[in-house]
Amino acid sequence: MQLKFLLMPLILLMLLLGLFSGLERIGLNIAPLTINPRIHGQIMIILLGFIISMERGAALRNIVWWSAPMLLALAGLLQIIGVDGFSLTLLLIGSLIFLVESLYIVRHHHAPYTYMMALASSLFLLGVLTWIQGSFTSSIPAWIGFLTLTIISERLELSRMAVKPGIQRLLIVIGGLTLLSTLILMVDLSTSPIFGFLLLTSSIWLLRYDVARAGLKTTGFRRFMAINLLTGYCWLATSGAAWILYPFLKHPYMTDIVLHSFFLGFVFHMIIAHAPLIIPSIFGGRIRYNPAFYLPTLLLNISLISRVVGGLLLDTALRQAGGLLNIVAVLLLLPNILYILVGR
Repeated sequence: MQLKFLLMPLILLMLLLGLFSGLERIGLNIAPLTINPRIHGQIMIILLGFIISMERGAALRNIVWWSAPMLLALAGLLQIIGVDGFSLTLLLIGSLIFLVESLYIVRHHHAPYTYMMALASSLFLLGVLTWIQGSFTSSIPAWIGFLTLTIISERLELSRMAVKPGIQRLLIVIGGLTLLSTLILMVDLSTSPIFGFLLLTSSIWLLRYDVARAGLKTTGFRRFMAINLLTGYCWLATSGAAWILYPFLKHPYMTDIVLHSFFLGFVFHMIIAHAPLIIPSIFGGRIRYNPAFYLPTLLLNISLISRVVGGLLLDTALRQAGGLLNIVAVLLLLPNILYILVGR
């Protein structure tokens, strides 16, 4: 069995423990075992970094670049069992390899989206360094910047033949300003309205110009992908608006709304949309689609709306129900993934 298949149980373990530790953070202690709620954000970030680095390593088709996701996977395992020091060491080495991999791509293919990809990878490394030097919380802007620029780079690549050069340059400028704003936000949280404005601006560009819009006129997988992408962009706009209000609206659940609108609303819609593409590219096989794929999308949106509204209204029960449904929605991705894998 190839190494990438051996990593699958570890991916599942990180996902499950990351999700269930999130339940404990919102006061629901219903997990089958006691999990330290402190590891929730850490595990989920490592998992997202692992997925992106694994996709990139598979695209390059060179075993050398698989060392990055392997090290990130081991770092995640060590975080779970509480070996923080060695975990961060492996995470640092893995993030360095991830950055070198991105620079390798830039060297062999000069394009705005490859440069953006490399800048995103540098933010991942910055997040790890900040985590090592201070606290995980201090590194959160770097993780958001990393994921935003990564997705912008991917959409730039796909839009280069369909969008006018001037419009493409606008997104490049937005991405560059987002990078600068991320660096400033890491030392001064009072600048969050500027950061939020740039996230909001990115979402407006994506909703208006991204090639996903054309997919709405199609059927099957292309339409499924388009709906998830455009829905994710709406949640990016929600997170951006929440960042703008962050220093002005002194609300006990504002941080929860800011982060989960982004990480669950935006990022996980990207994962849902791309899973039928990414899984065959890594593990082989063809793209497989089933109308049942829409179920996680539907439940994820219902759960996020419930969580956000419950937070704003200080309704603990509604917020907790939203958090529980968040997990159910993400777990419903697993049958979809199994369906794709079985059809290899």
